[in-house]
Amino acid sequence: MDLDAILVTLMGAVDASARFVHVRLAVQGDQRDAGWQKGGWRSRLAAHGQPLADLSGSGAPLPDVLTILTRLRNAVHGQAIQATMRQNGMVRDAPLTLPAEHESQVLPSMDNLGGRAAWGAQPGAGGAVAVDPGQFVEQLFPAVLRLLNAVMAATPPAYVRSQQPDPDSGPGWYSERNRLSVSWQLGF
Repeated sequence: MDLDAILVTLMGAVDASARFVHVRLAVQGDQRDAGWQKGGWRSRLAAHGQPLADLSGSGAPLPDVLTILTRLRNAVHGQAIQATMRQNGMVRDAPLTLPAEHESQVLPSMDNLGGRAAWGAQPGAGGAVAVDPGQFVEQLFPAVLRLLNAVMAATPPAYVRSQQPDPDSGPGWYSERNRLSVSWQLGF
């Protein structure tokens, strides 16, 4: 699987969690507008007085993980993230060059989440920042999973087996079996 597909897939999981929360809590507005990276949606979520809104606060996992994920996922839609093959003796690698317009946002987020070295970031050719894709993915997966776990832990647990959802707060096609399945998949 290439990095673009990993970034899009992980962002899809984060977006799905926001849509779930949007429907579950009956947040104002269209569920297609739900997104942890969207300040307006987070403000509407905060109006519900939910601990979920605190996930975007200072020191919380949400801002830094989202910065890394969204900036590099958005690079999929623009100029491709470029890799350059390097060889040192018998060792070959293909570090990725971070898009210059995102370095000032991505690098401090990496610093807050274990440091640039842990993410495989190092000076590259021509002053650009190069990232080892293997190390990057090894950091990204657990960071996104920690984020999703924090979302699940802060989501009110009313959407579980034997409880009927409010018919006005979302899709009405959840049978008892489907509710149980969704609860298991979301970790509730």
